[in-house]
Order: sequence, then C-alpha cells, then structure tokens
Amino acid sequence: MIRISDLTVKYKNEIAIDKMSLSIEKEKTYAIIGKSGCGKTTLLYTIAGLISNYEGKLEIEGETSLILQNLGLFNWFTVYKNVELGLNKYNCTKKEKEKLVNDVLKELDLISLKDKYPKELSGGQKQRVAIARTIIRNPEILLLDEATSALDSINKEKIQELLLEIRNKRKIQ
Repeated sequence: MIRISDLTVKYKNEIAIDKMSLSIEKEKTYAIIGKSGCGKTTLLYTIAGLISNYEGKLEIEGETSLILQNLGLFNWFTVYKNVELGLNKYNCTKKEKEKLVNDVLKELDLISLKDKYPKELSGGQKQRVAIARTIIRNPEILLLDEATSALDSINKEKIQELLLEIRNKRKIQ
C-alpha cells in the first residue's frame, strides 16, 4: 500500500509535483500516464526514496525497487556483477550471494550470459538484466520508469509478459 497526501516536489524554484494525493492498493497494478515533463519520473523517484526533499506525506508499506528508464546497467560490469549489485545493501555471505545471483539468472534465462557485458547484449537481454538486479531482493513493490520504451513491440510484449509472470510468482505489487 502506498498513500500520498499533498505531495509537493520542487527543483529549485520549479514545481514538479504540486500537492498530489494518491492511494495505491496492495496487489494491484497501476500505470501513471501523462505528457512528457508532467512529473511521472519525479513521482516514482520520490516513492523509491531517490528524492527525499519533498513536502507532504508519503507512506509506503513494503520495500520498493525501481527499474530506471535507461536501465542503469554499468557497462564495465558483467551481467553477473550488474545483478549482484542488487544485493549491495544486504549482509550476505559470498556463497549466499552466489546462489541468489545464479538463481535469478536462471529464472530470467540469463545464466549463459553471466560473463558478458551490456554492450554485448540485445535490448531485451539488457532489460532482463535490469529486472534481475531489481527482483533479486524480492521487493514487495516494483516501480518501472518507462522500462520498455527502448524496445520494439515484440520484445516489449515479451518483457511485459515476463513482468506479469514475475509479479504473480513472487507476489510483487
């Protein structure tokens, strides 16, 4: 559950979000639609905790995870290392990390690509790596910032189906 009351976010003197109120129920899927520059990304970044300088009230029940529009992959890291980064905040042994990373790579059919770099991957493969890094922590709430915008219609549909499958399997909101 996410509850937002009178949320205002400013960039210097420019108001990106002005007194927004919104309630998002658990176990539902929502889309935030609006024209470019209307504050969609700012809202997602605020919910994800990337923006903390805001006014109003923001209540979030559960851990959130965000897939960025540009995917946020590090070109100098392998697929394995990019996914492992999703565990940085967690105290895991090396063996536990290895198992978690390998399990999610298998789940998303990326295990054969684990030693490749992002520049060696297709758009859909990069997308799956970003998803793997995000879901490895098993968040309760998954936020996507135009996460399929760079894909062709066939891959976009495949990624959307994969996300629904993951949502249902892992009980992600």
